[in-house]
Amino acid sequence: MRILEIGCGTGAVTERLVDLGARVTALDQSPEMLERAQERLAGAAPEAVRWLERTASEIDALPEASFDAVVVSFCLSDMSPGERAFTLRQAARLLGADGTLAVADEVIPTRVGERLLHGLLRLPQVLLGWLLAGATSHPIPNLSEELRAAGFVVQREQRWLLGSLAAITAAPAAPER
Repeated sequence: MRILEIGCGTGAVTERLVDLGARVTALDQSPEMLERAQERLAGAAPEAVRWLERTASEIDALPEASFDAVVVSFCLSDMSPGERAFTLRQAARLLGADGTLAVADEVIPTRVGERLLHGLLRLPQVLLGWLLAGATSHPIPNLSEELRAAGFVVQREQRWLLGSLAAITAAPAAPER
């Protein structure tokens, strides 16, 4: 299976995918993260992983329909809505007709009570992130809708942590005739 992993970070997901026999193109914009991921997978077969130091918005250079799956873990919430839309449209372009998109990220809970409690519990994390890194992630208001707008059909969505963490699998929508 040919998999594009957008935002591979330290390579934890990459390692799991390689262990399952996938050939992974692992992309991250941080040279430090890529270095840690490469160290983590130092024992993997050389052809198992192709490392790319790029931002997600640079995936438009990759060939159309060149992947069986695209995996995006916890980086969409670090993007602006425009960057997310572009990245998701490109992911649809990069998948073959039978391809799968797998996304896990921080989202805004749908229920009012969960939304309020999540906001209160998240406040210390936001303050700490801002103080230490000068930035923080932004939970996505409606990830499923953004996937549909980018040309995907949502197949399954699961939520945890008061509805603030979503894992979604989706497939490219059939082309209109």
